[in-house]
Amino acid sequence: VQIYDWIWKNYLGEIDQVPHTYAVKQNMNEYMLTITESTFGGVEILAKQDGGIMDYGNLIYVTLQRAKTAREAIQTIDYLANTYGYASDGESFSISDGNEVWYMEL
Repeated sequence: VQIYDWIWKNYLGEIDQVPHTYAVKQNMNEYMLTITESTFGGVEILAKQDGGIMDYGNLIYVTLQRAKTAREAIQTIDYLANTYGYASDGESFSISDGNEVWYMEL
């Protein structure tokens, strides 16, 4: 899967495709998993890993395509950011499904 910068649309790299993805409409998928974000900036030295290709927007939408629950979304975001590198400033993610709500900061 080709990944482009969420804002400027510059090509950042590629990630592995999974066998099945879920339908996404705005910030919710077909299982009613919802992910929103707020930017807080953060400490400059911790922002944008060298070579990182997963910015906040791509983390949200790729995760919505791959996860059914909020817990699974936390694991998916963690996997994507650690495997492919993080390419944004500080972000907080609100992640919810029909049973749970989680808050995650990167």
